Amino acid sequence: MVILPKALKIKNRYILLDFFDEEKLKKDFIKYFGYINYYDLHLNKIEINKRIILAVNKKHLYKIIFLLYLQNIKNFKIFKTLKGAKSFLNIS
Repeated sequence: MVILPKALKIKNRYILLDFFDEEKLKKDFIKYFGYINYYDLHLNKIEINKRIILAVNKKHLYKIIFLLYLQNIKNFKIFKTLKGAKSFLNIS
């Protein structure tokens, strides 16, 4: 197994949300940024205690924030690590 240098690893950011429409986010992302950027997005969804954590590639973070504003979702929090998001929710 080859270990990648830190410069080549995919750096994720974690967005904590109460709710969002996944299909609308996908449709809007493809509409504004195209299919190639969508498949480069690496969007993962984690549901914990009726809250949603989105794992997003760091270079596409501002695109996702733009699309969340289009859905009128303005209360979200961004974390650098998943551990930080879990500690914010008081989950061990």
